[in-house]
Amino acid sequence: MGIEILGVLNLKVITTIFFLFLIYINESESGEIDLFIGSFNVAGFDLKLYETFAETMKNNRLDLRHWLFKPETKDSSQTSQTKDSNPPSPIYVIGLQELIEIKLPDKIKSLFKNLDEKMKHWGLFLLQTIQSKYESSDYMEIRKRKYGTVIYIFVPKSVWNTPGNLLNMDTDSIKVGSYLNGCGWDKGAVAVRFELYGISLCFICAHLTSYSEKINERNVDFKKVNDKILFKDQEISKKIADHDYIFFFGDLNYRINSEDCKVEINCLWDPLNCKTTDLPLKKLHEYDQLTLELRSNQDTIVDSKSVFMMGYREDDKIQKIIPTYMYEIELEQGYSNTGEKNLKWNTTSNPAWCDRVLYKIKTLKNPLSKITHKLQCLRYESVNGYLISDHKPILSTFKIVKENVVLEKKRRKK
Repeated sequence: MGIEILGVLNLKVITTIFFLFLIYINESESGEIDLFIGSFNVAGFDLKLYETFAETMKNNRLDLRHWLFKPETKDSSQTSQTKDSNPPSPIYVIGLQELIEIKLPDKIKSLFKNLDEKMKHWGLFLLQTIQSKYESSDYMEIRKRKYGTVIYIFVPKSVWNTPGNLLNMDTDSIKVGSYLNGCGWDKGAVAVRFELYGISLCFICAHLTSYSEKINERNVDFKKVNDKILFKDQEISKKIADHDYIFFFGDLNYRINSEDCKVEINCLWDPLNCKTTDLPLKKLHEYDQLTLELRSNQDTIVDSKSVFMMGYREDDKIQKIIPTYMYEIELEQGYSNTGEKNLKWNTTSNPAWCDRVLYKIKTLKNPLSKITHKLQCLRYESVNGYLISDHKPILSTFKIVKENVVLEKKRRKK
């Protein structure tokens, strides 16, 4: 009996030491995480309409490199060839909305049959595009779908296969929107979480309620996703708010309060007849619904139930992005590198920044922690050349830097 108890105690001691060792490793090493986050409402576009991947890339019909990679100038290409022939491979997090278009409930069953197939086609197309640049880094693919909304995460195998690097991956999804108002048949959110280098990350791709006047419904959707998403495949179930870094992105469908800025909207539609040479983006942004909601939530008392966006922020570069909705669709052409003043707007709906990337950083509550985290948003842009949808794709690149405070102090002393 005593031997059995001693054996159990020894096992507990060994287990505790092992976990303390893992914690020490995570707490002592510095590291960087490069992230690419992209979102595209593809308006039901079917990749079968185009050629194979190789032919599509060659003919520039739907070349996703314009979206997934930073454009190279002559100077940058020469620099990369001389200094860095193997650039660091980022983790790609990509969300698509409206893999299928659902307008009427009687079409749901027939449309849903093709969803998984379309999800696989898009996943393969994205993966092939990514690996066309990062040839030395094989990528692993994770995907999760809710109706027509899907999230893909492409992780370099070098990260995936190294023991202790990527831990506790989990997914969840939720339905949002109302069937009663006719704009909830394809609305939902999908989420993926994992831990990398001791940092917990959560990514949520969402498609929220549409129509300009339905601000309250979108707010309800946003709060529901943050409150109800639950990752259960952990020792302790985790909610979105339990993570160090949270990225909430997708077709959030917030619009511009157009009654207040009709002159600026007309200027955007017809820049040649506009009195100013620059597009009135900053002025329009003052009436952006999501910006107004973010501001009001930061100013509200913390205990208030209305604080559903508290802590979320968006990079200021949004003010330089041309509204990503609503455009004419030209499937035959696919992609055209037109200037910002030659865009083909669909004037049946007012322009809007529907497609967004928000992020949230959890305040580290442990005063004894020797680790400091830094987040940099390097790029936040749209790519206006794609013509397969009434939306334009967006992208945001981030660098997360994890530093050991003790190590940094020692370096400074030297």
